[in-house]
Amino acid sequence: MTTRPCTKRRYGSERSAKQKLKELRKSRRRRHAIKVEDHAYHCPHCGAWHLTSMPREVVSLERP
Repeated sequence: MTTRPCTKRRYGSERSAKQKLKELRKSRRRRHAIKVEDHAYHCPHCGAWHLTSMPREVVSLERP
């Protein structure tokens, strides 16, 4: 079984990921962006934190 490397931007901590999420929400609200990140999550594959626009329920179902 091969694992895919994470292609999403990596954040070293939950705090830094949530700070970026906060910044993105402010800037995208003004531009009326279609895709808006919903939350940060810890990646079990690479150990970093990522942002996602998927609802928490969907992300939870995808995790092993």
